[in-house]
Amino acid sequence: MSDRRRSLCIVLSMMVIALLLACSSVIEDPTPTSMPPTPTETEIPPVQCAEARSPTDEDVEYTLAFADKVLVPDEWQRTYEVKVDRVNATYHGPEGGFVALEYLIYPCGYTSADIDEFFSRESLEQVIYANYQDPRVVDDCRDDGEQLLLFEISTESQGTTYAIRHWVLTDHPTRVLNMLIAYPEENRENLDELGRKLFPQLVSCSQ
Repeated sequence: MSDRRRSLCIVLSMMVIALLLACSSVIEDPTPTSMPPTPTETEIPPVQCAEARSPTDEDVEYTLAFADKVLVPDEWQRTYEVKVDRVNATYHGPEGGFVALEYLIYPCGYTSADIDEFFSRESLEQVIYANYQDPRVVDDCRDDGEQLLLFEISTESQGTTYAIRHWVLTDHPTRVLNMLIAYPEENRENLDELGRKLFPQLVSCSQ
């Protein structure tokens, strides 16, 4: 795994940890593939893209608008951060729910192999969700257009069992959006509700 991919995995893992800690402070009981996705591959001359790693204003607006369209401000508390090659946004909501988005910038494009390695089952279970207890990818699937990948994950944290769905959207040649929604197992019906609003083409692997 390259240094950049390892760094991105570690950052996403840290973001998940921070979300759990934040949820724990708010409520008493607080609350990825056998077939690789097929993103659009690009051939952008390195001289034109090597310096274009920083997110643009449009990247920030897109990231925030993606979830803001369905998460009611009065119910969900949002924070976000703009870094060198990505935009991160996190939301803490009712019933122990939390949402995390990461918009990754690939200025020179990416390949199917890049996505397959970064979001492999091994990476999800051993790196991204490593600080949960016994994280397991229980299912994975793609939409018919092969631009949306979904991982369904079961795990535990601080004595609570979580149901997580982690989507990876590869509909842009130089951008990858990945988003997780997590709820305590007893509130997993909320995953269907938010999934239908955000990713109606692939709500779950059993749809």
